[in-house]
Amino acid sequence: MRDITQRRAAEDALKSANQQLIERLAQIEQLQAALRQQTLRDPLTGLFNRRYLDETFARESRRAERDNRPIAVAMIDLDNFKRINDSHGHQVGDQVLQALARLLQRECRAADIVCRLGGEEFLVLLPGSDAEQAQLRVEHWRDSFSRLSHSGQEQRFHTSFSCGIAALPRHGRTLAQLYHHADKALYQAKAAGKNCSVRAAV
Repeated sequence: MRDITQRRAAEDALKSANQQLIERLAQIEQLQAALRQQTLRDPLTGLFNRRYLDETFARESRRAERDNRPIAVAMIDLDNFKRINDSHGHQVGDQVLQALARLLQRECRAADIVCRLGGEEFLVLLPGSDAEQAQLRVEHWRDSFSRLSHSGQEQRFHTSFSCGIAALPRHGRTLAQLYHHADKALYQAKAAGKNCSVRAAV
């Protein structure tokens, strides 16, 4: 009887140790997942960052090539952002960035990938859309954003963004090529008076 009791006690202790180990491993996995999310997310807006964009574009471009489908990139830059910071303070500037991030997250499809590249610059990857289709969607976002009212130091104000659009395969097959063409188109949008979108030239 004493041997049986000791064996059962040892088995119970082993089960308890195994359960604790399983729980500890689950905690470690959750922490690792949380840390990975932190390395892939912009802390201010919660959007994905450039690192995630680089990882995802490789996968999406392979899928687009296999399925013979386009991918558009929309490069978005807030207009007169320095003036907002200078006039209303950086806290208000951050709130404007967060407002744009929320609008893009709300308006984009589940397949779209919304990233903050840094500063006042954002990029949306639109799998399955060509440049013309992407511009239609961008114009809807731009109109919605220009209607938003923001709280300044002494009064409420409106702001806008400009956007350059390029698409695979018309403007290249790598992210760097699409980025280059979208950036040139964005420069043209700024030169045209801001608060507009421009498709990259073929």
